[in-house]
Amino acid sequence: MSRHQVLVEFHRIEPLVPYWMEGDADAPGAPVVAQTPRGRQLGWIRATQPLADKAFPLCEAARPEDLRQHQQRKLFAAEVLAWARRQTVELGLALQLESVYQVLDGELLVLHFCAEERVDFRPLVKALAQQYRKKIELFQLNSRRRAQQHGALGRCGLECCCIAWLHEFPAVSVRMAEEQGLQLQPEAITGVCGRLLCCLRYEYESFLEQRQHPQPGDPVTTPEGPVVVLSVDEHTRTMLVENEQGRQFSIPIGRAKKTGTCRSCQQGTEDPPL
Repeated sequence: MSRHQVLVEFHRIEPLVPYWMEGDADAPGAPVVAQTPRGRQLGWIRATQPLADKAFPLCEAARPEDLRQHQQRKLFAAEVLAWARRQTVELGLALQLESVYQVLDGELLVLHFCAEERVDFRPLVKALAQQYRKKIELFQLNSRRRAQQHGALGRCGLECCCIAWLHEFPAVSVRMAEEQGLQLQPEAITGVCGRLLCCLRYEYESFLEQRQHPQPGDPVTTPEGPVVVLSVDEHTRTMLVENEQGRQFSIPIGRAKKTGTCRSCQQGTEDPPL
């Protein structure tokens, strides 16, 4: 029997978890059941990968009774969320509960909340444990995770990446925006979460690499002699150049070296092997 590695999502704001799955792997979006440190949980396949020599636990396709039980857990979690929100008001806690979910075996309740400052939520945990006789876990969400929880449209007009496909948030800095020549006004480089746009990272490495290449108008040296760059095609990684006799021809970017005094300029760039 074949075995496949799948990445499973148990909750939108939590990282994907790798598992093995016996038999033919289901398509992304298919429900599965797996044993986790929190207990037995229902999750959804988000990606499949070829077989790798790594030790991962097994998961199995969800049965109809698992799906029915999951719906019952969702209804119970909604009841817990409403009760817990009333309790935070009675306890005078400066926090806002965002979501609650219950694992499939019913022994654990996981609550996510937001708070402007550090808050002692132990009175709420005690009240929940006394009311429902369950294990309780509370996790504080940052602004990125809160936006991911609620869902929103980005300034590009599309669904935010953290909702559509992004599970791990990359490190982003103002320097990335500055080096890419973007406006540094907060409204231009921040997302709906109030933090720097995640997409500032996507093309940053390619931008740095491209910046090292000769640009139109730059004099460079090639095996054919000194030439001047007329245009650069990043897709084909070639340059249109003109030599001293006025002849124009194309060469790979890696065959040109910038005319400069620093060692990095003299070394030029190398094309990766095909």
